[in-house]
Amino acid sequence: MDTPVLEAWQPVTNLERNDVCQTRIEINGKGLTIYLEDLKGNKVRVIYDQMSQIHDVVWTFRYTAEGPRNDLVKPMQEADARAIGLNKEKECFYKVLNSDLIRWFDQLPWMSSKDFPDVEHHLYFTMNEVYEVVADYEPRFVFE
Repeated sequence: MDTPVLEAWQPVTNLERNDVCQTRIEINGKGLTIYLEDLKGNKVRVIYDQMSQIHDVVWTFRYTAEGPRNDLVKPMQEADARAIGLNKEKECFYKVLNSDLIRWFDQLPWMSSKDFPDVEHHLYFTMNEVYEVVADYEPRFVFE
């Protein structure tokens, strides 16, 4: 089995690095939204609201408390070291290559990443939580 590898992804630079402390997730008829806020009150909404290839806004998502996912710290540090042009003072998100979550989804009796190879695993790691989303498009990021 391939080990997941992280790729640094910094679509916004208004959140302070390692300071995202307030979060919530909302799922409704408009899609899936992840609300992020740092210690200084900077806010971003991560919005998945497009119809995907599997006729839903995302393929799947999961939430985990930060503690059980401390296995991600070293891959995140490695991804940051490889990244070019990364603002190290601002929050960074990640795309997961060789994703275990996509491999799990591929085992279901439904469409798979073989049918839609552009599917991506997005990782949002905060001070207290980890949100992971599998989608075949990148979300919109809205500043508040």
